[in-house]
Amino acid sequence: MFNISLFSLGESTIIFVILLMYLLLMGIRQVFRENLKYYRKQMGLSQEKLSELIGYGETYITEIES
Repeated sequence: MFNISLFSLGESTIIFVILLMYLLLMGIRQVFRENLKYYRKQMGLSQEKLSELIGYGETYITEIES
């Protein structure tokens, strides 16, 4: 494990690390959206039916997949 204090890094390095973390999280989010849509369709479920099955409002899955 790295033992580096953010305060010891330069400002541009901190901005770079934050940007990299954001891009990684957005990539993970996109993969999740695509997988959710793929497997929902494989199971023959509409967005509304899946929302109902998991106990959320009708638009919950629509919001995630968009």
